[in-house]
Amino acid sequence: MYDDELLDDADDDLFRSTSVQPCFTAVTAMDQDCEYSSSMEVSPEFVRSEVTAPTCHRDAATPTRLVPKTVEFSSIAEEYPLSFTSKTSVASVRSNSTVNYRSCAVEASAAAAQITNSRAGDSSITGRITPVMNPIQEGAHEEDMTVLIRSNSIERDSDEDRKSPFKNTVLQPPKLYQYKPTKTEEDEMEILRWDIQGNTFKKYFALQQREPQWGTLDVRDNRIFFHPGKRREAIMIEKKFHDSTYREGIAEGDASWYKTRREQFAEVHREFTREETRYKQQLMLTRLEKNSTFSKLPILANRFLLVRLLGKGGNGEVWNVIDFADNQRSCALKLSTSVKHAHQEHFTHSRLKHPHIVGVGDTAYLIEYRQQFYTAFTVDSVETDLQQLIEIYGHFDEGSAVKVLFQLLKSLSYLHKEMEIAHYDLKPSNILISKDECIKLTDFDLARDVSEPIASSSIGTLRYLPPECYRPNFGDCQGTAEKADIWMVGIVYCIMLWGKHPICNDKGSQQEAKESLARYNGQLTYFRPVSDISRWVIQGCLHPDPRCRPTASQLLQALQTIQQS
Repeated sequence: MYDDELLDDADDDLFRSTSVQPCFTAVTAMDQDCEYSSSMEVSPEFVRSEVTAPTCHRDAATPTRLVPKTVEFSSIAEEYPLSFTSKTSVASVRSNSTVNYRSCAVEASAAAAQITNSRAGDSSITGRITPVMNPIQEGAHEEDMTVLIRSNSIERDSDEDRKSPFKNTVLQPPKLYQYKPTKTEEDEMEILRWDIQGNTFKKYFALQQREPQWGTLDVRDNRIFFHPGKRREAIMIEKKFHDSTYREGIAEGDASWYKTRREQFAEVHREFTREETRYKQQLMLTRLEKNSTFSKLPILANRFLLVRLLGKGGNGEVWNVIDFADNQRSCALKLSTSVKHAHQEHFTHSRLKHPHIVGVGDTAYLIEYRQQFYTAFTVDSVETDLQQLIEIYGHFDEGSAVKVLFQLLKSLSYLHKEMEIAHYDLKPSNILISKDECIKLTDFDLARDVSEPIASSSIGTLRYLPPECYRPNFGDCQGTAEKADIWMVGIVYCIMLWGKHPICNDKGSQQEAKESLARYNGQLTYFRPVSDISRWVIQGCLHPDPRCRPTASQLLQALQTIQQS
């Protein structure tokens, strides 16, 4: 089950991954340098039936300890937006901090009616497809959204409104950058560029050869659909065969052999679903790469040789590049057409030094290409992100989810307590996972002061914003950016455990998501059993009153205490 659908299938009959606890091994063996070890015991396997009671308990079976496994991470890019999303201006919204406090429960009861009255003509929001490092997204009408939208982000459109989370900061406008390579470097770059272009064309051809077996993309009415190939058809026929023979075996009184064969095929089925998901990602990324402004793989500023696209957003792209001014180092390069905004993001990000925050270069460059200016800065390459792994594996076992949570809280404790800034855009696509299985937080374009009041629903990622953003007189709940981060931690943790958003329907519209969040009163459906500590984390982070949510340091201390006990 996906957080939001990557793209639609032409056929309604789509087999979803039914992965259970042992199937996800990508983060079970975390970096030995991390303080948290796998001392928590969890249920041996999650049952498939949904648990609807909000106070559900774990299975009575004896818990088993997780066994770390060695795996390889895919290097496929993580987020794939549609390049022709329409744009419109987004009005700046200021929070009202002068009103008196009213109970959040009262606000929740009044929220749905106000949101329903504002259905028509909401042009201040946009769907945002987030890459490994997210560019700034501009506004788009809801009817212009495509089926590729995973999460809907909405931000200020004006660079002039940006305020640094570091107080009393004045940024100097960047100057046009151009590297002066030696003659030897120029020759090396041209030779390498031809090799990269040749390999890229071979990659496109190989992917095209797989289309009859694996499927193709089709564009209809400004929407992109995935048509499954012959392999999907064949494996669905085989699935029906095993289901039929199993029922016949039950009727005959001895179904043990049929059950064994069915279970063996179930693992084959799950692996096919994961491989098909990877193929969809490759197919969509190739489409975006071919349509990119940089599709000819140019050498930018006589320095950065583009290799392959990693992600694309409304105002920019992220490319894997070879940096000839840094000893031909392979890294990621973030390019944004929102020059001032990206310059501000780099200024904030470059001052954050922590093992669980991805590193960026010391300088942001102003680059011109085809009469368009871009702010560009290098970012350490990281192999994959949480969103991609959840899409491939369905959901995490509880032990793996806690390990990710532990490292995420360490980074947030550093941000909130030491740097006094909030991330304000926490979601799986912004949580990177390196080859040594260490979590890296990225994308600080919405970072702000921890004590800054919430900015209503006009800034952030729609499905991850806290419910106070969607209530009338949202300032009454005294919500801050720090408490919004804690809410987002709870949402991310639930998605890791269940493979779906705990409150919003993954296939629902933006308006339906708003209404669901505005009505939220603390009641949750637990789609799979969880331990008592996980239930405590979820209920604390997702408390409807922001004043009652714990801090990142309190959550981290609780997990450390449990580990030591």
